[in-house]
Amino acid sequence: MSNSHEKKQIGRPKTLNRQSVIEKSMHTYWEAGLQHISLNDVCRINDISKPSFYREFGGEDGLIDSVVDHYSQIWLTPIEDILRKVRPFKEGLNAYLSYVTNPAQFPHGCLVVNMLDDIDRLGPESQRRLTSLQAKNRQLYRDWVQRGQRNHEIRSDIEISELVYFIEVQFLTVSRHVAKKDSPSLICRQAQIAFESLFLK
Repeated sequence: MSNSHEKKQIGRPKTLNRQSVIEKSMHTYWEAGLQHISLNDVCRINDISKPSFYREFGGEDGLIDSVVDHYSQIWLTPIEDILRKVRPFKEGLNAYLSYVTNPAQFPHGCLVVNMLDDIDRLGPESQRRLTSLQAKNRQLYRDWVQRGQRNHEIRSDIEISELVYFIEVQFLTVSRHVAKKDSPSLICRQAQIAFESLFLK
């Protein structure tokens, strides 16, 4: 009995809560911007030592990779659900705009957009995660547009790749204005005006 107890005591006890570090770091990167947060800041905010941090994540690249993965699950998955639902294209657009312009308990703007702006300073793991996520989003937009065309809601005289790029640019613009905390109703209206050029009358 005592031997078993002694074996359990061997080694340094793990006090780092991985999920808590990921969530707190995500909000910190999201609010302050990647370029303004150092590894020392991450450790201070999470009240952890650098050795503990490196043991858990392997380095800053490992943390950011985990942060982006978590962000995609809690913030981007609902967007995917919105755009994949079978509904009129305009309803999908309005549901998307309503979601992203009313972030509730989340910071304003898009963490992925912010990180893509600084992708050159990221490590290989987080770069792969971001580029993979970007490719997934583009495929999501492609599927959304093609469904709109099949339902005769969206113009079919424009190349799909051009439509996907158009959507990406418009959603990027929305994200930047949300981050600036502009009026949600104004942001939505400007996006709706931009998309009007795609709709069949």
